[in-house]
Amino acid sequence: MKKLNIYIFALLGIIGCALAACDDDDNVTVAKAVLASAPSLSFEGLSAQPQSILIYADADWYSEAPDYVTISPATGHGGTTEVTVSIADNMRDGALDNPRQIDILFRGTTKKSIATVTIFQSGDTYRGVADYAIYEIATAPDKTAMVVPGVTVAENFGKGQVVTDGTDFAYVTGFPEGMTLGATGTLQGLKASDDAGYPYVQGEVFKTEGTAEFTRGEAADITDNLDSYSPDGMKYVSITGHVDGNNLLVDGQACSVVAIDAVEGLSFSELANHNVKVEGYFAGKSGKSVRLLATTIEDLGMYQIVYWSEDWEWLEPISVAAGVGDHVGTDDMDASAVALTSIKIPVDGGEMTCFDYIESKGYKFVYDKGDKKRTYLQRNYLKFGKTGNHSGIILPSITTVPEGESVLFTFDWSVMRQGSGKIDPVTLYVEVKNGDDVVRYDIPTHGWENGKKLEWIKATVDLSGVKIDKDTQITISQNEWEVGTANRWMLDNIKIIPKE
Repeated sequence: MKKLNIYIFALLGIIGCALAACDDDDNVTVAKAVLASAPSLSFEGLSAQPQSILIYADADWYSEAPDYVTISPATGHGGTTEVTVSIADNMRDGALDNPRQIDILFRGTTKKSIATVTIFQSGDTYRGVADYAIYEIATAPDKTAMVVPGVTVAENFGKGQVVTDGTDFAYVTGFPEGMTLGATGTLQGLKASDDAGYPYVQGEVFKTEGTAEFTRGEAADITDNLDSYSPDGMKYVSITGHVDGNNLLVDGQACSVVAIDAVEGLSFSELANHNVKVEGYFAGKSGKSVRLLATTIEDLGMYQIVYWSEDWEWLEPISVAAGVGDHVGTDDMDASAVALTSIKIPVDGGEMTCFDYIESKGYKFVYDKGDKKRTYLQRNYLKFGKTGNHSGIILPSITTVPEGESVLFTFDWSVMRQGSGKIDPVTLYVEVKNGDDVVRYDIPTHGWENGKKLEWIKATVDLSGVKIDKDTQITISQNEWEVGTANRWMLDNIKIIPKE
């Protein structure tokens, strides 16, 4: 009640001023200003306990409510009045009815002098709800309550389940009790769509009716038509490619594959730089990412020899704790990017910044104007620069390249898009320094039109004939330093590989 009084008293001055400015009549008897201390109240469906709110009015007020809601007192005078709201059981024909919502009113003389309090009462969401077949889920509006009978739990994943009616498949989140592998029954839940617009069911209740054998059947191989594959629903598929970070890449295809969920123990990143065959349920596309509910992964051996690499995946726990986003993966310019100097990491009973933590691994950041704050963490990659401030990075000592070996230096990079749609005009270079011997390579520009959706660009530098040993210093940075414009860029997946 203390918080309610604070709320009311904070408004007294505002209302008093408004009345003084608008009404000099000392004989007002019906309220021209009414306020309630809460915008809504929620009640259980059965045996709900009464709840209290405060009503403030500058004069007499009265209330309006349906028959099943009791307000005591139902009328009042100027000042602050504590009102008790009670509600009858939400029953119909001897059983719990659907949830209900109603507005109760506390009012004076005009439309402006009405305080509205919304009443929510729980009930049986699925009473009278029509049955849905799996193929009908996709076209139902989000938040539609649905009953899906005759389904079998086909797969259990880390974040959800796949159910089937023998013909079609659907993804279900929430892990309702009884949804064990092979269980058959009726699913109750709400239709939803994920960030990519793919339909699923927020499962709430699973009424188990038995068990059944489920066989996945043969997966459709979509490797060669990954870019164009567009089925009319969830299908069981297989894809062969090589693992790069958390993605599966397929030679000759622009799309990559990402596992949005997987059976326990399955991870792309654990087979980095391996050829693999992965099977799972196709769950739509997001840009150039094919989304998969992965069930199996077969290791087909090394994809390529890698002498040295950095994909920043070891920053995952820090990325999660810092709540950073993914500009490139989501094409969201508002995704959180936190300065490395602002992220604190516990180390040996103390703490250090993420900036210092990365430098402790042998990296060295370069920056202008003495400003260390202009390198940022994304998930899981680095972002460099802001308007008028620029930065780059020097790699740690590399000792794993065989002497005299001809190698390629590769990395993924991208740029930022401004609110107007303009793409930052940033260009990059790679510099290889051995003592006084310095070789500099300009990276081809992105060449993007303004407004283009962000994506990763593969950069490749031929370092044939260039020595790389423990004393070699390799820098990746931008050309634009003495400018006040926005030249921001992102870096990921650095590799040194043999030149074939």
